[in-house]
Amino acid sequence: MKISPNSIVAVIALLAIGLGIMYGLTLQNQNVSGTYGSTNSPPKSSSVQSTSTESSPINLSVKKVGLDYKWTNATNGAETPQLNLNTKMNNTIKIQNPTDTKHELIVDLQGKQVASSGDIAPGASGQISFMPNGTGTFSYHCQYHPDTMKGTIKLTS
Repeated sequence: MKISPNSIVAVIALLAIGLGIMYGLTLQNQNVSGTYGSTNSPPKSSSVQSTSTESSPINLSVKKVGLDYKWTNATNGAETPQLNLNTKMNNTIKIQNPTDTKHELIVDLQGKQVASSGDIAPGASGQISFMPNGTGTFSYHCQYHPDTMKGTIKLTS
């Protein structure tokens, strides 16, 4: 069997395209895994990530109620709000901590931690960004105040 130079060029071109596609998918997966866990700063932008996979951020704040602390919706002040997030989209929860103690927002599914804000110092802010793949109900709580700072997250497609 004789292989022509044009066949060799075509094979090399297909290999280059395949590697380019694989590299693009690798970048996208790294971006997703990089934003799935803990982030205390805004997620880095990527030319691979499409803006159509971004949902509007949810704004939470911490409120001291008597001796306890509560998560509150920073927009309307509702305590322990149910958070509605989108599946297969990058969801960001921005957190303000105007109190005098540190807090950490943990998102979990059936007791398994999915994402964490890391410690948010008094008077500081933080955030979590993650991309859930399925629908259902997650929960969230504060690492340091799990009995009073907790709620549910409903995922919708």
